[in-house]
Amino acid sequence: KDLIFRRFLELITEAEGKRASVADYARRLCITPKYLSAAVKQASGKTALAWIHEYTLDAIAQALRFSDRSVKEIAVDFGFTNLSSFGKFVKENLGFSPRSYRLTVKNL
Repeated sequence: KDLIFRRFLELITEAEGKRASVADYARRLCITPKYLSAAVKQASGKTALAWIHEYTLDAIAQALRFSDRSVKEIAVDFGFTNLSSFGKFVKENLGFSPRSYRLTVKNL
């Protein structure tokens, strides 16, 4: 299970925050999503989805902080199909809309 967890983290890191599902990573590891979730939870204490969200959120925060790309371009870069779902994901996890987050961190 530790080997699966390490390989899972490698895949997440290689994805550079691009959004993918637990099933996508399980497919790449040739195991079931349920088995991946159980192995990751046992090895780390966090769910596979929590790891995916953490890496995605860190990459999004970096892009909003240091990129001049538009919010829409950043959303597309990270695999969000619409601006609304991107905005909701960012607000739920960072506490600000993408534009507000960008303005707040640039003024610090």
